[in-house]
Amino acid sequence: MIWLLRKEDVDQLWGDLAPMLEEPCRMSNGRHTPDSTRQAVKDGKYDVFIAMVGNVLRSVCITTISHYPASKWLTIILCGGEKMLEWLQDGKAVLEDFARLNGCVAIEVFGRPGWCKAMDLIPTGVMMERKL
Repeated sequence: MIWLLRKEDVDQLWGDLAPMLEEPCRMSNGRHTPDSTRQAVKDGKYDVFIAMVGNVLRSVCITTISHYPASKWLTIILCGGEKMLEWLQDGKAVLEDFARLNGCVAIEVFGRPGWCKAMDLIPTGVMMERKL
C-alpha cells in the first residue's frame, strides 16, 4: 500500500527514506540531492508518498504539483526503493486520486522508460540536457 506521508513525520522517517533516494538523485544529474529534496518537502514544495509491503517500507516517491499556463499536473520527480510491482497498482490509484483532489488533469513522470509500462504512460518526448 502507498500513502502520503505527513510533513511532520518526514524527519522521523528520513533516515530510512534518504538511502532510497540516493540513486534517483544521482540520476537527476545534479537537480536533486536527498538533502535538497528533504528541504523542499519541509518547505511544502514537494510531497512524499511511501510504499509499504506488509509492515516493511519498500519505496518512496517524491511528487509536486506543476502549474502550467493551461493546467496543473502531478509530477513524479523521484522514486526509489524496491518491490515496485508489489505496490504500484494500488499506488497508481492513490497517486491519481491525490492528483484529482488537487485539481490536476494528468500525471507526468521524469524517469526511465520503464515508467511508461508501469504507469500506463505515453512517451511524449525526450528530455535532453547539456551541463555548463
